[in-house]
This record gives sequence, C-alpha cells and structure tokens, in this order.
Amino acid sequence: MKLLIILLMNIYLAKSSEDQVLIHGPNTPVYVCKLVNGHVKVETVRQKFDNKAAKYSYDEAIHPKLLVVVDYKDYSKDGEQKSLDHAVEIIERINSDYKYVNSTPHVEAQLAGVVLITEQDGYSPPSTFKMSVDRRECSRTFCNDEGMCSQSCWTRPALVDYAFSRSELKRFSDWFKVTAEQFEDSDYDAFIYSFPGYLTEGLWNPRTVWSLSSGTVCQSKPGAIVSNKFGYSVYAFSIELAYLLGLTHNEDNVDSHWYTHEELDINWYKIIDWRNQTADIVKDNYQHGKYSCLKKPVKKNDDYDDE
Repeated sequence: MKLLIILLMNIYLAKSSEDQVLIHGPNTPVYVCKLVNGHVKVETVRQKFDNKAAKYSYDEAIHPKLLVVVDYKDYSKDGEQKSLDHAVEIIERINSDYKYVNSTPHVEAQLAGVVLITEQDGYSPPSTFKMSVDRRECSRTFCNDEGMCSQSCWTRPALVDYAFSRSELKRFSDWFKVTAEQFEDSDYDAFIYSFPGYLTEGLWNPRTVWSLSSGTVCQSKPGAIVSNKFGYSVYAFSIELAYLLGLTHNEDNVDSHWYTHEELDINWYKIIDWRNQTADIVKDNYQHGKYSCLKKPVKKNDDYDDE
C-alpha cells in the first residue's frame, strides 16, 4: 500500500511539474554577445533568474515567449544585473497591462531569454539626424506705464538625435537573424529590442514614434523595437506584443503604429480602444487556430525515462 501511495504521489508531482508554466527560472538563458576578431560571438549563461510561476495555466492562456534584447548603451550604463532587471520589468509590465485585456484566452508573456550586447561594435549605433520640432517659447510679458504690454516669442527646434523607425527595425532584424543562429537551445516566439534612442517615422511631417514591429507570431519569428527613452514600464511594449499577435489599425502606416506614435503619454481613449481591439483579435485568431505555436508543448516519447 505504501509503495502504491508513493507511486501515486510521484505521478501527481510529475504531472504538476509538467503543467506548471514559468515566467522565468534558472534555465532561462542569457545570451552574452561579444566581439571576437571582428565577429559577434555568443556565450550562453544560465542560473541568473529565480523561478516565477505564471498566473494562468496552458488551458487558460496563450504564453508568447519573448526574447528581450538589451543594447550596448544601456548595458554599459547599467551593467549586467540591472540590464537583466530591466528585461524582467518589461515582461512584468506586459503581463500587468494584459490583466485588463478581457480576452479569451488570456495573454501572459514568458521571458524566453535576454540578449546582452556587451560591446560597442557588437551592434553598431544607427545613423541619426537632428529633427526640428517646433517649440514655441516666449519671454516674460513687459508692460509700460501706459498699460501697453509686449512679449517676444520664438521657435526653438528640439536638438535630439532621431533614427528612422522602419529602417532601424529592418537593420536590427537582419542583425538578429544572423546572430540568433548562435543562441543555444533558444525557444522563443518573438524578440523585443529595447532601443536606447528616439525614433521617428520620417522627415516629411515627422512624428515621434514609440515603437514599431513587423510580422506575427507562429507565422515567423517576428520582432519589435521599443524606445526606452520614456522608461521600461510603458504601454508601448504591451501594445507591440498585440501587433505581434495580429492587431492592426486602419491608421497604421509602414513607419508607425497608430497606438504608439506622437504622444509620450498615450491618451485614455487609445488605451481603452487598444484593450478592446486586442481582446477581439486574440479571440478570433485563437478560434481560427493561428496560435498553434503558443499552445502547451507536446511531450515527446523520448522525453520519458526508459522503464
């Protein structure tokens, strides 16, 4: 009887472990990119993250596995541990935002790994330009004894380096595709490049762009670039995941997404609209079998120990 109880307990524990979903854990890889003889070489490191269990099971949610890329500028400024903390912060913000997306199934992201670009020439900085954004400034108002007041006003351009969103997304995607061949045992659905700069959609009537992405999960290994100039805990990361899941808007264009251009603080109307549209597209795509790669992994026969 005792042997039977022990056997049943072992089966239960094994089943519980098999069904458990982790946001991240000790086996979550960190891919350290270094430059060796002019070429990028990748070293895989583990045991950098503690176990963090997901809120939802495989039956309750889709779990897109996101590979977060940290740029050299951020790495050199923050160091390894803080860079890893930022990657976790991005995933936590995404999952926090998706708690308010009333989709069936739920959406809960997993940290598939972190890519650290540790040398300046590992991925070269983009070509940038100074974008003149009109900023109207005025002097103090002066009034004479007769009550006549005057004020001088002028336009001051914003002297900030900007990169074109579409060209930078393509340039980074090309670099990532080649470099990812060295990622040991990688298992991800999409990448997010945390970009330490400013983005714009073009020279003609330019607008500030928070982020941009291309492609959809399960059809390819798509990716997004998100400017972290406005912080790591911002809606842009969550919104780009929605685009990777299939979201579109009729006012999107090739250089920018309607939900993440112009405004540094996205207005409440956009947030509500994004939540509703994302819930609809997730439900529809799930029902039409477009998230097959996000379902519970099938255990292979050779994964079982020989009896």
